[in-house]
Amino acid sequence: MDKPNDESVKMVLTVTLNPAIDRTILADGFRVNAVNRGQPVLAAAGGKGINVSRAVFRLGGNTEALSVLGGETGKLALKLLRDEGIRIRYVAIEGETRTCYGIIDRKLGTETILNESGPLVLDGEREKFLKLFENSVSRGGWVVISGSTARGFGDEIYYDLISIANEKGAHTVLDATATYLTRGVEAVPYLVKLNMEELASLVHGNVDNVDDMMGEMERLILKGINMVVVTRAEKGALAMTRDRLLSIKPPEVAAVNTWGSGDCVVAGILVGLIEGNSIDEALKYGVAAGTANTLSYGAGFINNRDVSEILQGVTSARVL
Repeated sequence: MDKPNDESVKMVLTVTLNPAIDRTILADGFRVNAVNRGQPVLAAAGGKGINVSRAVFRLGGNTEALSVLGGETGKLALKLLRDEGIRIRYVAIEGETRTCYGIIDRKLGTETILNESGPLVLDGEREKFLKLFENSVSRGGWVVISGSTARGFGDEIYYDLISIANEKGAHTVLDATATYLTRGVEAVPYLVKLNMEELASLVHGNVDNVDDMMGEMERLILKGINMVVVTRAEKGALAMTRDRLLSIKPPEVAAVNTWGSGDCVVAGILVGLIEGNSIDEALKYGVAAGTANTLSYGAGFINNRDVSEILQGVTSARVL
């Protein structure tokens, strides 16, 4: 096995298998079964992995996104990413990259997300992506595998990707739902990031209190996973490693958007770890980044000034 170099160890490689153009629309007084008028405020390339790359990039980290892109929407996503300065390598597909919508009603304080299902990826396109992925992963680097997948990748795809990355000596991060989460966990990633709903679905039960959460997080650690992070919206996050359980809480902020906040938590944690911070400090930095994301529209459009200011108010306490 090749020795890791400084650049590979500092790299955050992200995987987005169902990218999108994310359009944020303000529609105050939004009504169901009615004609609504909205004000578009942002169009950006998205998908959870791409959101992580954007946040890592804006925090000053080194990142590259891997994805599949097709049609005119795919061309627009590629242009927008390059305009931002975010590096991307991709497999061209016949299907059309999807569009997703975030409808924000400031009057009612609601945020409605409408996601298209995405294109069908052909067998040959899937194999091309697997080859691209295998050639991109480096020993000692970080690989974030997150979000949904386009049709055609199959339920085993995250298990396969994590297995490839683990075999090459990379640190893998999983942030997914449904079968992708269940099967991905079986491949034993280094870090699993979940929200409360995802944790409940993984264990097919309720996790209404901290004791329940602790028990389920410990089961994941016993599988060989090094770190489990459960985000809890404005309550912050619980994080468990093999020797500690931490509760990290952010200060109150005037939130306008939650789209992509979990992705920013992941980005902040990884940037913190890569910069040599302790696990405790990296987790606080991740929660600060996730909280900073709520201050502006879109996913991952954070800035260091907001993160640094919020970080001063983030608290961390050992539960165990």
